[in-house]
Amino acid sequence: MWWLINAAADLVAQYPGLAILIAFAGAIIEAVAVLGILVPGTPILMAVAGAAA
Repeated sequence: MWWLINAAADLVAQYPGLAILIAFAGAIIEAVAVLGILVPGTPILMAVAGAAA
């Protein structure tokens, strides 16, 4: 699962305009209970925020 988070952070580092889209996707994943169990949304949001800063 960490490869997905690293790929999202690398994508945001290369294309900062996608940060909003990836952050939105991470928030949706975290909000839907079934998806939140399978895919951790909080680390995705933290990685995107760190890469965008």
